[in-house]
Amino acid sequence: MKKKVLIFITILWVLPMIVKAGEIKFENPVQVTNNTYTIDVKVENMDLNHINGNLVLPNGRISKVTMSSGWKNKNSTSHNFYFYRDGIVGGTYKVATIEFVINASGKYTVENLKFGVHKCINENGLYFGETGRIVTKSTYDNTCGLSDDATLKTLFPSVGSLTPTFERNKETYHLSVKKETSNISFTAVPNHQKAKVIKGTTCNLNYGYNTCEIIVESERKTTKKYIVYVYHNQEYNETFPYDSNITNFQVHNGTLDKTFDQNRYEYNVKVNKGAEKIYFTFLTDGGKVSHTSDTCNAYADSCKLTITLPNSQKKVYTFYLINEETIRPNPNPSPSNPEEGTSKPSPKPTTPTKEDKDKNESNKNDTTNEKDNSNITSNNKPDKNNEKNEEDKNNSVTTPEESTDKKEEKKETIVLPVLKKEINKKIFYGIGVCSVFLIGILIGKILNKRKNKNQ
Repeated sequence: MKKKVLIFITILWVLPMIVKAGEIKFENPVQVTNNTYTIDVKVENMDLNHINGNLVLPNGRISKVTMSSGWKNKNSTSHNFYFYRDGIVGGTYKVATIEFVINASGKYTVENLKFGVHKCINENGLYFGETGRIVTKSTYDNTCGLSDDATLKTLFPSVGSLTPTFERNKETYHLSVKKETSNISFTAVPNHQKAKVIKGTTCNLNYGYNTCEIIVESERKTTKKYIVYVYHNQEYNETFPYDSNITNFQVHNGTLDKTFDQNRYEYNVKVNKGAEKIYFTFLTDGGKVSHTSDTCNAYADSCKLTITLPNSQKKVYTFYLINEETIRPNPNPSPSNPEEGTSKPSPKPTTPTKEDKDKNESNKNDTTNEKDNSNITSNNKPDKNNEKNEEDKNNSVTTPEESTDKKEEKKETIVLPVLKKEINKKIFYGIGVCSVFLIGILIGKILNKRKNKNQ
């Protein structure tokens, strides 16, 4: 029996079925009685609504199946299993616990394992609907396998012609008729042979604008609506020209710099403080059809808006956004802040005044005295700088740049003595430590000699 259980456990560790989305595992064998065992069916990181297959037990049989919440067992045979649920579940979860009886040792495997998400499938007496849920046969027959195409192939009015030209996926059109026309009919041909027009083949007209709706129903009972705006002229026995005006134009979360004119194509928009998006609303078709544009990022430089009018004319408007909170880099740096890498213009030489000469001579004398007092930099060598300083004093005037260089030299003469002091201090501490160490050794030797004498 132990050998049999070991063989079974080994095989079960090989059984997990690895797939792209995750894996199905038959694991955790537990001995319930001498000949009865259980295993768990677990799923990791998968979307499923069915698992089925065969548990091959040459010397055994399935005695009991305990399903987890939401799952059901379709089969009741001793070797086959079919687990399903109403609706799709995803993630990691346990499906069922299978209990089986073993009469002798042997090889135990899972064969013909099938799993996945059923949609519009009739399998094993179960009707899975479009969303993977279990449905009745009537619902299945009325939805699964049926077309949802509710578009029209053609659409012709009995009077006039549509604007723009008909296209199956374009849902809005315009038409104008004469005063004598009191109604209009449409010839509508569905694109799919099992779809049908259920409304709108005729439309009664009042003077002014009329809305005619043509509704198409697909084989699956889904619908699509086509709208034709018909203008019925009241005063003249002529067709009315299309109203291609854009009216009631408004900017939301911003303000136009000028009143909107549909023939002016560029505007500045001052964005409201704190606004993240801006958008536009306006009317066309004689004020009967309202439009709302997509949103624009309030921090962008500009935003474009394309408007298609009833006569198929397109107009493109550009709005330059002015946002007080947006800080943009200055492409032209001011003269007071030249870019890095550019050389600064050298100051023009000026004629020194008497006071400047006295001041420069005093600075030079101070600098010369400091150099004379520094033994580290000179190393007690003859100071040739004094002669040079005398020549400089007679031949030139000290510029601000030269004064800066001399101050830096002064800093260097100060740093060196400090370094020397720090080195001397370290040497002193080192000698002290060595002296203490040697004195300790001597005292230890003296004490040892006395101890030996006493013994």
